[in-house]
Amino acid sequence: EHEAYSTFIQSHFKKAKRSITQDAVHYILHVGGGETYAIQKICNTVFQSGTSSITLAVTMDIFKKVVNENQSYYERIRTLLGSGSVQYKLLRAISGKKMVIEPSGKEFMQANGFSNSSSVLKALKALEGYNLVSKEIIPDRGFGYYINDALFKAWLNLLPV
Repeated sequence: EHEAYSTFIQSHFKKAKRSITQDAVHYILHVGGGETYAIQKICNTVFQSGTSSITLAVTMDIFKKVVNENQSYYERIRTLLGSGSVQYKLLRAISGKKMVIEPSGKEFMQANGFSNSSSVLKALKALEGYNLVSKEIIPDRGFGYYINDALFKAWLNLLPV
């Protein structure tokens, strides 16, 4: 729960006689995507910075550093997929959304420059196999697809188009 997590984070900073703004906490929870590892990694790095009063600006700067710590790993993924491949283009398209429900639907395909639904579905299956994308059952709608690593998703979103 967002509010409980927020209180938990703020209490840890308060115990150490440090402060963190509500905006900074909300940002951490948002970019962490509800993923415990990502949220803890960001919070730990913010805490280790030694800053006594953590603002949104400080948090955003530290978050970029956290994301870039894994840059060489993320670059290898991009190289293996091929930056011009359907798989990579699909990964980038999914990274811009919280979840994609109809990846082979006309609206999603047109918005992201795809023309062949079977290629998109094949690429999606491969991304699932590489554990880069996960799926979740959405009642009455089928499956929703999302990037399961919040830090990787953030890295993809920080890249120029």
